[in-house]
Amino acid sequence: MIGSVLGERYEIIEQIGGGGMAVVFKARDKFLGRQVAVKVLKTDFLGDDNFVRRFRREAQAAASLSHPNIVAIYDVGETKGFHYIVMEYVDGRTLKDKVRKEAPLPVGEAVRIAWQICDALEHAHQNRIIHRDIKPHNILLTSEGRVKVTDFGIARAVGGATLVHTGTIMGSAHYFSPEQARGGFTDEKSDLYSLGVVLYEMVTGRVPFEGESPISVAIKHLQERVIPPRSINPGIPEKVERIILKTLEKDPKARYQSASEMLKDLIEVHEEFNEDTRVYHRPDYPAGVMPPVPGGVKETDPPGGPDNENHDTNGNAANQDRKQQGRRRFSVGRLVAFMLVAFILGGTGYGIWWIDNWLNVPNVEVPKVEGLHIVEAQKRLAGRGLGYKIVNHAYHPTIEVNHIIRQDPEPGDLVKKGRDIELVISDGPKFVEGGTPDVTGEHLQVATIKLETSGLLVGKVTREYSEDVPAEYVISQNPRAGTSVKEGTEIDLVVSKGPEPFELPDFTGETLANVRQRLVQQGLREGTITREKSEALPGTVIGQEPPPGTPVQKGDRINLVVSEGGLTKKETIFVKVPEGGRTFKLVKILLTDYRGTDRVIYQAWHRAGGSFEWVVEWVGDQARVVVLVDGVKQGEQILSE
Repeated sequence: MIGSVLGERYEIIEQIGGGGMAVVFKARDKFLGRQVAVKVLKTDFLGDDNFVRRFRREAQAAASLSHPNIVAIYDVGETKGFHYIVMEYVDGRTLKDKVRKEAPLPVGEAVRIAWQICDALEHAHQNRIIHRDIKPHNILLTSEGRVKVTDFGIARAVGGATLVHTGTIMGSAHYFSPEQARGGFTDEKSDLYSLGVVLYEMVTGRVPFEGESPISVAIKHLQERVIPPRSINPGIPEKVERIILKTLEKDPKARYQSASEMLKDLIEVHEEFNEDTRVYHRPDYPAGVMPPVPGGVKETDPPGGPDNENHDTNGNAANQDRKQQGRRRFSVGRLVAFMLVAFILGGTGYGIWWIDNWLNVPNVEVPKVEGLHIVEAQKRLAGRGLGYKIVNHAYHPTIEVNHIIRQDPEPGDLVKKGRDIELVISDGPKFVEGGTPDVTGEHLQVATIKLETSGLLVGKVTREYSEDVPAEYVISQNPRAGTSVKEGTEIDLVVSKGPEPFELPDFTGETLANVRQRLVQQGLREGTITREKSEALPGTVIGQEPPPGTPVQKGDRINLVVSEGGLTKKETIFVKVPEGGRTFKLVKILLTDYRGTDRVIYQAWHRAGGSFEWVVEWVGDQARVVVLVDGVKQGEQILSE
């Protein structure tokens, strides 16, 4: 492919990447003289209409988006059977490469990357497009640090209020949402869940869930609680942890309801994080200028005060009345002030007494009440001077109804006497809604996901031969489908090993046509046919794989080696026709070799007393030639190498 030109325009320079269904090349746009990236559908999928449609859908979805954090689509085409998409060439590396080498990333940098991804998703979601495969592998980082979201390979436009239904588990197991894990409906909140996983990995250096297989990881997304990121990296701010945990809620209704909502929190945290590095200065007052002092205005002498000599008898009387009124007001005011001071002093004393009592409340050790009935738990807590508060009810497979599942603080912790201990109460085991799901006829892996998604476990797996059920598919289950069972119940499965094996016959020496008929009769399939020169007759089977006697099952392919013939030997014999009797006599030459016994290889009339030579072609280690004249044996000759 290197050096070829697609669409008479894009010259392929080198391969720079590849995915599950396409290969990405660096190319040069001969018309515009710029570098581009060309994604070419793998030849393995060219005959698969579904893959081709999905590949075209990628182009149609991404081409409608125009955003600085989304890889731009320039062109889409098909030439010489190759389907391709021409995209913006990003000179940088993937976020996965960065995480592998540098994680955990500084929180500020991780948040900056996350809000750029979220900004791109907001634009895509506003255009009714869901990415459905957000992961670090699909996030490119330019040399300037800009984020570019790429690979809308399984994106699909959402029409109206209809959600995208995958029908199968898609995306990468470590990053997809619980609804993707169960093959259910997905919408914008699924992308936000995946972004939460990416942010979790950036700040902790690990993904939330690990497993031995994609299926085990999928089940953990469905059932297990996420380890809070601050317990892995204590340097993560609480606000960042709250954002991550909100995106990783199992229930989509508990997550951010839109990219815009999440983007707002990310930008706010990013700004606050940046403010930590700023230096603030408090302005001082100018020299000689005092700040205002609380306490009101200073009293001044009223007009006509003590220095005023212009007063008469009437004035003296009026002054006396005013003085008496003033003294009365002073007495009342002094009483009010006294009461106010007394109240303040009393309140202060009570406050000091209350604080002293609060500070001197004795510590008590929290008893263990997990597993106890609520009545017994109440008695045990009261015996230590503690109260309780029921904060939640939950189903539990082994703890009975009204018994304690969890307590906070934990047993052995020291708390102040009188504190309420938070309790989670059991509602008993939860029964599976609708009963046991029907997994007969399902592949064992699919059956495992269905059962564990319903809260059940795979119990004993027994394997049996079956003529009707393919290998690794479920023949039967116990309890049967629809049975009312508790969550956590083990479901025993009988799984097919396929048809019972039998010994492969020996087909050598038979014609290819006969062997093909026998393969069909025994339920076997014809594999590769190899032809070789040999001493055997053309069309004869001279080898097979597996060899004769090997255990095989119906449906197995059998490879055959067929003779082309061609390895013959030649020898000249001399034949003398006896005299006497008829003038002309019938001469026959019979040959016995690898190909058969007493085959007639020559027959003609010859004059009595005459002679002739004949070249015999034979196959094998040796051959026997018999000459008959008028049916009477005249001689026999053994031919050998």
